[in-house]
Amino acid sequence: MIKRFILYSLCILLVGVGVYHVWNNYKPQKADIVDIDTITYKFPNNYQLAGFENLMRNSENTMYVIFYDHEDLNSQYFFNTTWPNLLHANPLIKADHIFYVDVANKDGATIALVNYGFYTLPALVSLNYRDEKIIINNSLQDSAGVSFADEAITTWLSNNNLIGEPPAEEEKK
Repeated sequence: MIKRFILYSLCILLVGVGVYHVWNNYKPQKADIVDIDTITYKFPNNYQLAGFENLMRNSENTMYVIFYDHEDLNSQYFFNTTWPNLLHANPLIKADHIFYVDVANKDGATIALVNYGFYTLPALVSLNYRDEKIIINNSLQDSAGVSFADEAITTWLSNNNLIGEPPAEEEKK
């Protein structure tokens, strides 16, 4: 009887150890917690949503805006990697003609989503304000969580005349 008890206990212990090792090999790995990065891009025209809306109400011109959330990883990636690379590759981009609007708080992001009609951040938007209404001329935003391609951004900038003409070459005398 004691031998049988020892044998069963040993079998249960071996099965338990085997299950434990299998579980350790296939258990989900702990993901490293990513610290919130900061945006290193120096914005020429940076606004919070409320300040921008006041500016927009007093403007009759078309405004070109990049809405972003400084706490959002996609926005951080865009301004730390994609945007500086585009500006470096094409120095004729008129980055100072663009308004950069941070919708970092939850209310700001919700208002921006409803009023400006975009679904993800960052979003590039051409808009006007007429008759107390926001008129969206065109916009560009990433889709399905995939960052938008440099070509799409360059096309949007070009379509909105935000890329200057290269200087004319002087004719040789």
